[in-house]
Amino acid sequence: MALSPSQNPIPWVAAPDRKLTWRTWDEAETVVYDPGSGDTHVLDPISALVLERLEHQPMTRDALFEEVGRELGVDVDATLRGHVDKTLEDFDDLGLIAQGEA
Repeated sequence: MALSPSQNPIPWVAAPDRKLTWRTWDEAETVVYDPGSGDTHVLDPISALVLERLEHQPMTRDALFEEVGRELGVDVDATLRGHVDKTLEDFDDLGLIAQGEA
């Protein structure tokens, strides 16, 4: 049985075969175009931050919690953890990220 994203300590990485095109307006709205699939994704600030960080380096979910909280100046609480976990699940389903070795 596979572990859920919230249980698995293996780092997340951006899918290496995806060359995303980013566009952000006033840091409130970010759109990411995936030329591999032809899909365009509208991201909220937390989701955009998660994907941006994973494009730069592999990170565990716990490291992402801390990074997002620090960057946004918010406490790492159940709400933030839930949002990041849901984001990881969604991006994994879309093939934008995967779990792999750091």
